[in-house]
Amino acid sequence: MRMPSVKSAPDQSARAAAQGETPRCVWMSAGILSYQLCDRQLECERCPLDAALRMHFTRPRHEDPLREVELPGHVSYSRDHWWIAIQGEEYARIGIEPGLSAALGSPKAVVMPAIGEKIRHKALCSWIVLDGGTLPLRAPLSGTITGINMRLCEQPSALTASPYLDGWLFDVHMKADEAVRAHFLAGKDAERIFAIDLRRFRERLRSEIDGGAGNIGATLHDGGEFAGDAAAMLGGKRYVEIIREVFLSTTR
Repeated sequence: MRMPSVKSAPDQSARAAAQGETPRCVWMSAGILSYQLCDRQLECERCPLDAALRMHFTRPRHEDPLREVELPGHVSYSRDHWWIAIQGEEYARIGIEPGLSAALGSPKAVVMPAIGEKIRHKALCSWIVLDGGTLPLRAPLSGTITGINMRLCEQPSALTASPYLDGWLFDVHMKADEAVRAHFLAGKDAERIFAIDLRRFRERLRSEIDGGAGNIGATLHDGGEFAGDAAAMLGGKRYVEIIREVFLSTTR
């Protein structure tokens, strides 16, 4: 949208006074606002509304992070939203797939196992700390930790910003367990399953926020951050509970 040109405050005030008019907001004159009378003598540089609207119309509009994405085919996936990049026959790098990572918004911390620690399939191995609580993560396989992503200790936002490249969690020397590996999902199969969870997540948020009416996508991600907006509306604690119920339920 084209930005309205802002005339100098003295020019606008003098013109309004000369014509016997009540000073009108420049955004009203531009057709952006339907009704807004100015009580600051048209001194836009002192106006918080002017500052907010200028930020809105000049910042880049972001794609909705909670969208269905095409998953890379060179890695495998687990039903509980891990990706597993198998390296040779015995090693794997592990992280969280983009759908769940986008739902996390802005993690405050990531707690990972220590190097040398043994993890067991389906046992708790990591925790993600959010504003409203902590998300427990269960291991997608068994093995021994051989490396962890130290970047996440200082920059937990990498988990959501770059889930494959910078946001991986740890490396594992895998225990030979063909029964577990047989349940890994290929990219296309994971896409279908994860898309169902993503839609359920959207529906749960919509139901919680407005009782099922309206379109939460158009309301929340128009130039903003979907996860942060939804968490603010629901409260962090409830938002974390919904993530657990939809993405991390052990009863699925």
